[in-house]
Amino acid sequence: KPYVAGGERLMDANVWSLFREMENGRLRVKALALRSELAKYGLASEDKVRKTWETSIEEVMKLGNGVHVKVTDVRFLNVYCIVEMEVSRGNGEAPS
Repeated sequence: KPYVAGGERLMDANVWSLFREMENGRLRVKALALRSELAKYGLASEDKVRKTWETSIEEVMKLGNGVHVKVTDVRFLNVYCIVEMEVSRGNGEAPS
């Protein structure tokens, strides 16, 4: 489930900063968070962060808006966690 400690949604936890860029016709999104903040939600490993993001993304994609999101990388770097994603419409084109 996309919920973490206390039933709070990971995406509503206000711990993430998002950055967007276009690369090769695809929208790439990077989410940055402090590892110490993630630990408060029980997300102390790259695998747990990846699984939580993927579950949250699955819930959004069930809405059927034609957007596809794929987690391409999750890394812990010093005090930060970086999650990289690729976003595209069902036809493979970047969203407008």
